[in-house]
Amino acid sequence: MDSEKTQYILKGIVHPERATLTLEKPIKPIEVIHYSSGKKLDIELNILCNQITIWIETTDEWDIYDLRNVGRHFVLSFCSVLTFIHGYYYEIEIYQILCKEKQIDVVFGIDTPCISNRASIKSLKNNFKNILNVTSDETGVFFVRCFKDLNLALKDSEDTAFYCFRAIECLRQYCKYKYKIKDKDGQWKKVWEISNYSREYIKCIENGAGYIRHGDDLLKSDASDREDYLIKTWNVIENFIQKEFLNELNKQ
Repeated sequence: MDSEKTQYILKGIVHPERATLTLEKPIKPIEVIHYSSGKKLDIELNILCNQITIWIETTDEWDIYDLRNVGRHFVLSFCSVLTFIHGYYYEIEIYQILCKEKQIDVVFGIDTPCISNRASIKSLKNNFKNILNVTSDETGVFFVRCFKDLNLALKDSEDTAFYCFRAIECLRQYCKYKYKIKDKDGQWKKVWEISNYSREYIKCIENGAGYIRHGDDLLKSDASDREDYLIKTWNVIENFIQKEFLNELNKQ
């Protein structure tokens, strides 16, 4: 006998709301195989005045955050086709998951616990103005780009490795211009000298980013891989900024 399916409902919104998006009719249930885990889901989608409703039925056990990411990816795939056809841009937000059978009713926050709960936040918060000043001098563009990529790494669960590695590469570009280092190996060497980490430390991020950068979306990874990418990236960038800018400023 087949296992009974559990139904989850996800609610969300398509941004920007000023550009009204409504499906003529709901997308009927489609069987989706999650490539990282091999789990199967039946997904149905409706969008009414930008309000997203997703119905997911599955016989497998799921973490609700993984289900959120699957639902978001499904809607983003649909909207990306509209982007290609019309040249419009869309942002997809999934803010709630419900399951009557499992008594689940959760409104998602905007935090990523492995980053938002780290011990260094208090120190960084006290240095907000100093960190902001880092973005404003002649090499500040590299840190603006770095912080932008960190934001994208948190938001995009599928391409986390890509954005994490590109954020770290911004440090290499900074070293190239700041220290007038012409060869790439020398630029990386300076990054590791300042951050006190090594290229080997982020090898998993570099490998994951390489698959995505070259259009291979079939990398087998899971939530623990994503957490590892994020923690390592934040460690490198925090240490780099601390040693390159904050230590001297805090002595004054």
